[in-house]
Amino acid sequence: MSAADSSGPSALTQGFSKLEALPEGFAQGIREQVEPGDIIGERYRIVRPIGHGAMGKVFLAENLAIGLRVAVKLLKPELLANPDFRLRFKHEAEAVAAIQHQNVARFLDLIVGDPTFLVMEHVEGPTLHQVIAKEGKLHPRRAADIAVRLAWGLHAAHSAGIVHRDLKPSNILLQRDEEAGEVPKIIDFGLAKTAAQPAEPLTRVGQIVGTPQYMAPEQIARKEIDARTDVYALGCVVYAMLCGRAPFADTGDDMQLLYRQVHEPVESVRRHAPDVPEELEAVVLKALAKDPNARFQSAREFAKALVPAVEKRAARRDRSLTTEIAKLPPSRAIAWWTLLTLALAMLVAAGAIYALRARHPAMLLVISNPPGASIEVDGRATGEQTPTSLLALSSGEHTVKLRHAGFGDLERVVRIDATGRALVDAHLLPRSHSIELTTVPAGASVYLDGAPVAGKTPLSFDLVDGEYHSLRIEKAGYETALKRLKPDDAGPLERIVLVAETVPRATVFVESNMPAEVWVDELYSGFLTPTPGLRLTPGQHRIELRDGVGGAVLADKKLDVAMGDTVRVGMPIGAPKRAARR
Repeated sequence: MSAADSSGPSALTQGFSKLEALPEGFAQGIREQVEPGDIIGERYRIVRPIGHGAMGKVFLAENLAIGLRVAVKLLKPELLANPDFRLRFKHEAEAVAAIQHQNVARFLDLIVGDPTFLVMEHVEGPTLHQVIAKEGKLHPRRAADIAVRLAWGLHAAHSAGIVHRDLKPSNILLQRDEEAGEVPKIIDFGLAKTAAQPAEPLTRVGQIVGTPQYMAPEQIARKEIDARTDVYALGCVVYAMLCGRAPFADTGDDMQLLYRQVHEPVESVRRHAPDVPEELEAVVLKALAKDPNARFQSAREFAKALVPAVEKRAARRDRSLTTEIAKLPPSRAIAWWTLLTLALAMLVAAGAIYALRARHPAMLLVISNPPGASIEVDGRATGEQTPTSLLALSSGEHTVKLRHAGFGDLERVVRIDATGRALVDAHLLPRSHSIELTTVPAGASVYLDGAPVAGKTPLSFDLVDGEYHSLRIEKAGYETALKRLKPDDAGPLERIVLVAETVPRATVFVESNMPAEVWVDELYSGFLTPTPGLRLTPGQHRIELRDGVGGAVLADKKLDVAMGDTVRVGMPIGAPKRAARR
């Protein structure tokens, strides 16, 4: 096996141990910088610098074994000599390694040496800070879409026991995506705090860690922080997207800014952005409550509140014209009623003439996945099911509600413009219920129907109603446990007691230059490249990368692993070799 295929036994664990146990004087003689073309860690070629932070520079690099472009974050040599900074850097690696979510930049490797650096997923795209600086206020729909995905990314981090502590627009990248348009990715967990760590801050005495414009009051006051601290920071980020500025403007005086965060109420969102729906403003202001108990109690709860807030039409103001007329003297009131009656008659006549002259009636096309959903418009049943077109609707706003057995209701507000045409294309989500899983011992990884569940046990996750599911529970040093879930399983499940394994297994990470299904000994692992650690029995195995559509074998390799080995396998993909499925 070549060096490109493996990083050696227990590489990641060794990296963490080496970082924590670096001897005195280690930083002396370490190069101050790297240049494009330099090879670091024996397999990463520096391409160009792409950023910098308090702990070091960030470079675009290329993995020489598989051609994968990555981001490497170097630790400054002068900081490497400081045990406090080494501990924060080590926590960044451990924090990000525990999180698996599409809206969190993935952690790939930790190399300790000359230099010491993290290897991260490379995200192509601007920071949210750059987007706000360039575009100003974002459209409420776009801001809410970004916020929902960020909230779910934070939920995955919190499920892994991680609080970010420094969420802000410059720590959010917007990756360009052909299908979704843009995918937000949370980066830089350098200030994260694992739930298992003591509450004392990883900083010098008197120093507050974080960014004042996005810090929660309890963080400023050095009180205990939790997931609700990140909820507050995300509330500040959403406020900045909607208003083009943070809740409290940066005046250059950090102490004044910190005081305002703790003591002053936030200005109304709609004062700076009148087009923001009142429901969305209410959700943002709840996230920005000074008291953590008055906020959303989880990022997941925040995400679920954002969706209906932007979908729903803002309530119309009641102008109470009849009340005002009633206050007038009788003679003037009669005159007003006469004028009002004539005006209404003219409006009715104009509407009738317009309807007679209209060559094309207004039409609303309603499509859903799955089809067969019943349709209500403005609270009235239409008797139609999707897909269908609804005629003779007036121009303006209409509230469309879709109902389908086994799926959650969906409500959309649609505007029919002067052309008299509009489309509702909805994806209905299956109804779901929550499951709570605990293991003895805790800290096990869980795979639902082959896909990893974010976090470690004990944890909770949602299941689609009315379906059977399979769980695979894994923890290093213990036998794999399997459990079948029935449609009526809900709430806390019976504790699963893991049995210590008698034959330790090897851990194999599979990487490639493009996503592909990973098969081990003719069995699908349930993962695409790059994989998390696959636990295999000692001995020889055949690793195959297959096309998920046609089943063609794209690459294969025989692998010998010994008891307790940790191996990284690089498998570049060329042309398909043969058809594997019949």
